[in-house]
Amino acid sequence: MPATPTTTAPRESAALRFAAGRAVLTAATRLRALLFTRLALERATALLDDLYAVGQSYDVQPSRWDMVTDLAGASLSVTCSQYRASIPQTAEAAAALLDAVAESLREHGVATRRTELLVPLPRRENSPHWGRTGQARLALSMTIDSGWQLVLELPNVWPGAWPEITVAAPHDEAGARAVAELALEILAGRHADPFLR
Repeated sequence: MPATPTTTAPRESAALRFAAGRAVLTAATRLRALLFTRLALERATALLDDLYAVGQSYDVQPSRWDMVTDLAGASLSVTCSQYRASIPQTAEAAAALLDAVAESLREHGVATRRTELLVPLPRRENSPHWGRTGQARLALSMTIDSGWQLVLELPNVWPGAWPEITVAAPHDEAGARAVAELALEILAGRHADPFLR
């Protein structure tokens, strides 16, 4: 006889949401090729929370999933694949999103503007020491292959050789704000330095 789903009580829902958030953060630290914005983490957490709730309605606890699969990692991967499907395919569309990033940064008091397909951020007193002199600048960019990119502008180094990390975020105005916020957190030293990976 097939199992009959049960409903999840509100108290259990909060516990599931907490477990989902913790699992997604753990999975994000394992997926070192990407840097996740708050929006990406929240979306993956909501997806995982829903998957946990469905499982629990069949008496499958969140910890049981870990025995057979990586649902948290899958939730992040699915979220990122949805973002990849919306990567701008023209320089004009990418420039418009980078203009939105620059505007968001200016709203946070950062004097910057887009140059070509790059939005440089000025160093701050507590910025991480990047490059040989410790003075490399953080910048945001976008490619048609990977979407949002966090880039280190190294002095006297050809731009194609600058270190870069793909950032998981939607390719829209909300994503532009999330990417700007992540860059500010890194620049201020409130987020782990992704270039030390």
